[in-house]
Amino acid sequence: LYPVGSGPFALEEYQINDLVRLRRHEHYWRGPVKMEQVVFDISQRGTGTLAKLLRNECDVLSSPISSQIPVIEKHPNMVLTATPAMNVAFIAINTSHLALQDVRVRQALNLAINRQNILDSIYYGTGTIAYTLLPPSSWAYQKDSVKIRFDRNYALALLREAGYESELTLSMWVP
Repeated sequence: LYPVGSGPFALEEYQINDLVRLRRHEHYWRGPVKMEQVVFDISQRGTGTLAKLLRNECDVLSSPISSQIPVIEKHPNMVLTATPAMNVAFIAINTSHLALQDVRVRQALNLAINRQNILDSIYYGTGTIAYTLLPPSSWAYQKDSVKIRFDRNYALALLREAGYESELTLSMWVP
């Protein structure tokens, strides 16, 4: 065992891309701690971490994937504690593309995004619609910002008005 500083735990095991195991440091200056060990699962994210929690192989799961939240909420022996994050997803537009130089095309893209559908299908209802680049938890958030609505028909009308009734090809890169 190798003490990690003078803290309550000592490094017992490190497996690359798998886990870090800390054992109780019996010679900790404040006396032995209650927990015998702490294991940090550093394996690739996915359903494996939730499976370990469900099989009682671990006690805490930090930052579960959005799709795992309904499973955790339904489990009678688990408590889900959630706090709003400061993440904001946005689309950056390359205005050197000829079509995207037209404000109507950019407005059409904005109107064609069903934000609620994205929140429901990607974030499983755990997110909120952003009205600016700053989330509501930021001190600089402007509450009176204008909400962009989803309006497919208006978006199509703007594209027709801009001369793109049938032929407009754009590429979108999404992480």
